[in-house]
This record gives sequence, C-alpha cells and structure tokens, in this order.
Amino acid sequence: MKKFSFLILAMTFLLFSAEKVDQLAQFMEQEMTTMSEITPYDTLPISVEDKEKISKILLTMSENSIFKLLFEKKRLERLGQEVNHVHPIRFLGTVFTDPRLIHALHRIRRSGFKWDGFMDGFSERLMQEVKAKNVNQYIPGLAQTLRVRAEDIQAYINYRDFEGLVLFLLERHF
Repeated sequence: MKKFSFLILAMTFLLFSAEKVDQLAQFMEQEMTTMSEITPYDTLPISVEDKEKISKILLTMSENSIFKLLFEKKRLERLGQEVNHVHPIRFLGTVFTDPRLIHALHRIRRSGFKWDGFMDGFSERLMQEVKAKNVNQYIPGLAQTLRVRAEDIQAYINYRDFEGLVLFLLERHF
C-alpha cells in the first residue's frame, strides 16, 4: 500500500510539475514576443562611444566652475560635434536612464549660464528634427523607456517647449 501511495504521489507531482512547466513555457514565449517588439525609438542609433561622450560632456559641465569650463570649451565643443548625429529623442532616453547623468543635469540646471548653453544646443538640434517631421514616431518608445505618458511628451513637442520637456523629465526622474 505504501508503494502504491508513493507512486500516486509521484505521478501527481509529475503531472503538476508538467503543468507548471507548460505554464512557464507559455509565459516565457509571451515575454520573448513582447521583448522582440522593437519600436522605432529602439532603432535610433547610438553607440557605446556616443554614450561615453555624452557622459563626458554632461559630467564636465556639472562638475566644473564656469571659469574652468572656459578652458574646456574647445574640447566640449568637439565632443558635442561628435555626438551631434545622435537623435535628440535618443539623447533624452540616454540621459534619463542613467542616474549619474540625471544628477549631472540637475547640477547644470542650478547655473543659468550652464543651463542656457545646454538648452540652446539641445533645442536647436531638436528643432531640426521637428522641422524634418522626424520626432513623433519615436515618442511612444521614449515614453515606454522612461515610464511616462507619451501624450505628455507629445504636448511639449507640439508646443515647441523643449525646456519644459527636459524639466518635466527631470522632475519625474529625480
């Protein structure tokens, strides 16, 4: 009788485990399908080197005095030119998914001189893409990446309030 009970218990365990394995396989398949859905935002190119250069620019701006930045001006401008090809929507996604860069942007915000310089360059670049009608298709992916509503980002873009957009993202990610 003990052998029979053990056999029933073992078979029940196997059936239960097989059902769980099947559920797990279905779950994994759904997750892989979701993960494989690439948005237009995900196709925007950015290299590891681009990310490093963006980091250097923002960290240098945030960590140094205005006086010291005068000596770094040429190097920062060169780095800026080297990452100018990065789409501004991808730039935002890069900055606002890196806690160090979010913190750097907060520090830059405290200096009107630094902030104005940053916003002038960023706004000019974003306006180029807006005029080329090359922004709206990337907003849902950026919103998903940053866990904000696409409608909120879209409103800032529609009103050409690029500084408001950056401030909105800073508020949400600090």
